[in-house]
Amino acid sequence: MAVIGAGPVGLALALLTARRWPQAQVTVFDARPADKDVSGDPRTLALSLGSIQMLRQLQVWPADQAQAITEVHVSQAPPTMDLGGVQPESTNGLGRHRDFAPSGARRRQPPWYCV
Repeated sequence: MAVIGAGPVGLALALLTARRWPQAQVTVFDARPADKDVSGDPRTLALSLGSIQMLRQLQVWPADQAQAITEVHVSQAPPTMDLGGVQPESTNGLGRHRDFAPSGARRRQPPWYCV
């Protein structure tokens, strides 16, 4: 099996496949050289609860390094894409989750974590 991309999803897929089908040959391909992997990337990665549960199942969740996201600061320019007439909320630089679910749909705020 060939997995294209050595980011979080590609690596999780490769590990899951190798564990579920030990007879399969799994090869991960990535544009970055092997000595330039993402482990040195200082950026934060936000994960949903489902992703955390999968990483726990794979026994690779770094619980000692993870912490809940309590505040988000958005410093990018406003979106330039068409949002169908909906204007993003302004919170003076503090990002706030806005759910664009269809009217009548149940809205949920999943827990988010960063590593």
